[in-house]
Amino acid sequence: MSGFCDRISCEDCCEGLKEKFEDKRNMIAAAVSGIFFFSGWWILIGTACRYTDSDDLHKAYHIAGVCGTISFFMVNALSNGVIRGDVDTCLSPMLARIWLFLGFMLAFGAVIASIWIFIGGYVVKQNENDAPPLWAGIGIMAQNLCIFLASSIYKFARKEDDSSF
Repeated sequence: MSGFCDRISCEDCCEGLKEKFEDKRNMIAAAVSGIFFFSGWWILIGTACRYTDSDDLHKAYHIAGVCGTISFFMVNALSNGVIRGDVDTCLSPMLARIWLFLGFMLAFGAVIASIWIFIGGYVVKQNENDAPPLWAGIGIMAQNLCIFLASSIYKFARKEDDSSF
């Protein structure tokens, strides 16, 4: 019985599956990334509609999501060919790498800020009488995590054709 799984071959059932999805890799990555980005903002819009009082969801907490969105555009504005220096553009590879680094710094800053908001603004205050609802903090944190995942998927899951740049 110990060699039962050794005789199972995945090549019979998955033959040609890689070739089918390789052609649609960019489309799938863009769709999954878009779903994560849309879901992040939809979560925060729903949270803001549910918790309209400023004591439950402070308006300044939206800044983390805006920073995450700006970082999404910064990270994905340049192709990997520009960053590697393979494509001849007016932007040097060093400036492209600095731009990408700043974009990732902004993305990580947004995620860290949302976790800080969640813990400092919601979890710590749960023992008080007028404690804000915990789900408002979860909405802020979920939004930024979804935006970060969308940015990462869109940057690293696509296969770029540098000849079209």
